[in-house]
Amino acid sequence: MSIKNKKVIALLLATISVFALLVSLAGCSNTPQEEAKGQYHTQFIDTNNIRLMADTPMTYTTNEGASQIITATVSPSTATNKNVSWSVAWAEESNLNVSEYVTVTSLNETANRVKITCFQPFKGNIIVTVTTQEGNYSAECVVSFVGLPTFIKVETEAIYSVDAYRLGIGQNYTFNLTLTNPFNYIGADYTDLEISVKGIGSVILSSYEYYTQTGTSKWYDTSDKQVTVDELKDNFITATIENGVLTITTLRSVEGYYESMQRIDGGRTHAYTNKFRSIVDDCFFVIYMTEPNSGLTSLFRVRLDETVVTGVESQEQLYF
Repeated sequence: MSIKNKKVIALLLATISVFALLVSLAGCSNTPQEEAKGQYHTQFIDTNNIRLMADTPMTYTTNEGASQIITATVSPSTATNKNVSWSVAWAEESNLNVSEYVTVTSLNETANRVKITCFQPFKGNIIVTVTTQEGNYSAECVVSFVGLPTFIKVETEAIYSVDAYRLGIGQNYTFNLTLTNPFNYIGADYTDLEISVKGIGSVILSSYEYYTQTGTSKWYDTSDKQVTVDELKDNFITATIENGVLTITTLRSVEGYYESMQRIDGGRTHAYTNKFRSIVDDCFFVIYMTEPNSGLTSLFRVRLDETVVTGVESQEQLYF
């Protein structure tokens, strides 16, 4: 059975924003659906004869550009000839060779599944058109380069060991954050970064007394309670960002935590409320970095380490 001899007029069916690793796509479907969530979103328009749909998230291969696989579906499903052909052209008149920027590669015999590849940034729009070999129905994708960031580069003098940055106590550490992508081009819409901190692990807190005259101490076991590090994180670490510079301030170690302390018995006894007693599981902090317009999120770990050297003191004046 052949496709009905009817052409689709004025089809602005799809918009693909081509950049490394992620894609924004508006495609077509015979049935309206909700906007898809995730790395790309899709708006659906009834076209009766041919529709386009993003098949997989965009990927990037070194020296081979950024690629997005899309599928053209020909209707009706009983049609005997579902072969299609593709073409690429500038939306506006240009002397530039369009194939140096965007190409379409067929992935199967009918050519209904193809890979659209962007090799370098460009201005303006590129039109990718798919046409049925029988019936001459067509659909278009408008391809534009938006410079979406795909990676957040972190530069700092803080010590990194094993799985985390090791930070001393009572210090400020700076981290220079740079948005980048494999094309080394970031669009003007992607310049903002947001920071959040999450504490990982949990500890046991308890009441504790230390007797200065005898040098002895006592834990009150019945007061033991388990608390997550995330509940207490503001006591240990803060993080702020300004003009791409992340500043982390370390306040005190997890092991040095206590809620409050009173001197009783004329100062001879130090009574602690909710003092750190032991670690239940591994304790550290995760710094989340997010570019809200693109949804790009990256992270790194921080461990507070009392053994990290944080400075050195010197005699201001020596006398001989």
